Amino acid sequence: MALRRPLLQAVLLALCLSGCRPDVSPDEAAMPATRPTSMAPPANPDAGSTKSLELYSLQGTDGRWSYYLLSGTNRLKKLSEVVSSNPAVGAESFKTRLRALPPGSIISWSTQAINDRPNSRLILPDPETIRQIREVCRLSGLDLSMRT
Repeated sequence: MALRRPLLQAVLLALCLSGCRPDVSPDEAAMPATRPTSMAPPANPDAGSTKSLELYSLQGTDGRWSYYLLSGTNRLKKLSEVVSSNPAVGAESFKTRLRALPPGSIISWSTQAINDRPNSRLILPDPETIRQIREVCRLSGLDLSMRT
């Protein structure tokens, strides 16, 4: 009898916890658990979604700016996650990508340290480029905020 009670408790706990997983469709359940957390976004990475986007800007050693638009996750990204996504190189290319987003998209431009580089700070382009990007967002019905 003493052995049955802990066994019964373990079985009940396992049954309760199995119901605590997030809802997933049968298609998602069949996908491998090791799929990448950041995939290269298509021309419109957030079509039909209400989830916010995170924007990261990095200046290359050649002086050119790359803009990375990733799905928002409410956590600091690792540098490898940011740079593994499909960047828009140059402000004009990025503004074209912004115009393709659905109105109402929420974009948070992050200048916070990257998770695996605690002493790093992302930098922003010059004030005129920032103004132009803000204007494209305004005209396209996008909600752009800066996280510093």
